[in-house]
Amino acid sequence: MKISAIGRSLQTSKTSSEASLGFRQAFLGSKFYLAKPALSQKELDDEAAQAQKARQGGVNVPKYRTKGDALHIEHIRYETKGDPADVQTNPLRYKHLRNLYKNFYFMDRAGIFHKNLGAGHIFLQSDGQVEFDCFRDTVNFYQRHDGSISQIGEGPDTPDFILPSSEDGFRAGYLSEHLMALEEDDRNYFMKNYLNYASEYHQKRAELLARRGTYKAVEYETVLSEVYAKPSRRVVSFEIDKTNAAKQKMDALLEWEQTDGGKKPDTIDPKRRFGSILMQLDYIKNMANLRDVAEYFSKNSMTQAERKYFNFEEELAQKRLETLFDNMENMGALTFFDPDNNMALGSNDEKEFFLELCDEVDFSNSKKAEDTLEDIKEYYTELKDRWDKGLNKSLMEEYQSFS
Repeated sequence: MKISAIGRSLQTSKTSSEASLGFRQAFLGSKFYLAKPALSQKELDDEAAQAQKARQGGVNVPKYRTKGDALHIEHIRYETKGDPADVQTNPLRYKHLRNLYKNFYFMDRAGIFHKNLGAGHIFLQSDGQVEFDCFRDTVNFYQRHDGSISQIGEGPDTPDFILPSSEDGFRAGYLSEHLMALEEDDRNYFMKNYLNYASEYHQKRAELLARRGTYKAVEYETVLSEVYAKPSRRVVSFEIDKTNAAKQKMDALLEWEQTDGGKKPDTIDPKRRFGSILMQLDYIKNMANLRDVAEYFSKNSMTQAERKYFNFEEELAQKRLETLFDNMENMGALTFFDPDNNMALGSNDEKEFFLELCDEVDFSNSKKAEDTLEDIKEYYTELKDRWDKGLNKSLMEEYQSFS
């Protein structure tokens, strides 16, 4: 039996008699506590508040009970009907897709964006129902009167005309791994069906936005709904590549934060931070390629809806590229001297050269951008391979002597 838990598990394993009858070890459900010290007081309070908001909005939240007063939660006791999603033993199936998208829509309508929809926080039931937990990793958003989107807290890096969707986090946290476990033909077939269900979801989002959203926001959702209803092979392939890129980005940022198992480390491993920068560079190169593919098909697709779809994807990829590259540059510069984490990759002159290389990147020129990104990666790799604790110590002393 799979248990997704933080704290003390209350669920016993399947009996030998059940096993001897050949029952699958699934759909037994799980019972578990969320409590300190595994979670902070703020995380417990956020979990309870956001779970309640989600449930009131129609999201299928597992049954839970809280202990504490009006100000602070002592612990939360969850009881799920399904078992955690697992690519091998409890995978997402077609029967789950409709309910999966219902949950996404209800979160959209409630103004909730879920940032952590990995397999351990998605519970799949035998009847096709889907449950979510880990609502402490959500942010709230709302529409301004002009139709633009504003969010409270750190959310998705999407333009403010797009309504955030927890489906984005699901793609990175679970769907990419699920797709890569399939053979190529099965992968394409699964994604085609996944997009078919997404068509109705995006039509509902268009209707939701029509009440206050901008024309562009409504048009974007309408185009997605139309294209996903009967996705071409090029759309299916593009969506698979986009999903894998989302996973690549998530992995790079997790490597930076080093929050293994959701827990922050006591000390940062410098080599993992250096590795994160290289992973981000690979992701940025892939995003630039996706942008170029979208640009090509925005002019060469057969239908007007598909041309509009790829035109939107080109615009979104360009906006993400600029934000992602700026973030990578700032994070990369920090690795040269980070006194808070006692980390130094190179001298100040080497840092300045890194920044000069970054300034040369021009995403309007695809070939030049690709070559310059490769130069940055090669230079940064040389510094990473040279680094050791002895060099780190001498660099830290050198920086501190100038401060």
